Amino acid sequence: MKARSPLFLAIKKGWIELSNLLIAYGATVIAPPFMIAEMLCTLGQANDLERIKLLHKGGCNLDTADYDSRTIGHLAACEGHMGILEFLV
Repeated sequence: MKARSPLFLAIKKGWIELSNLLIAYGATVIAPPFMIAEMLCTLGQANDLERIKLLHKGGCNLDTADYDSRTIGHLAACEGHMGILEFLV
């Protein structure tokens, strides 16, 4: 299994308070690009702007694409999630 940071895991589990605490102490998102892309696409499709913002604050590249070259913007647009698209712009 590839290395994943505590912040990546906290955001993945939806532990918002812990994620904010880790960010406040300088933690960053570390995970293989395919794992980051998978989480971003899932959050974009689910309209989970709160966790997307946490990934951004943790230094995550929001342009990371999945195996089909889809990004969070693609999935948010397909689902009509304007809030995520406005945040990305």
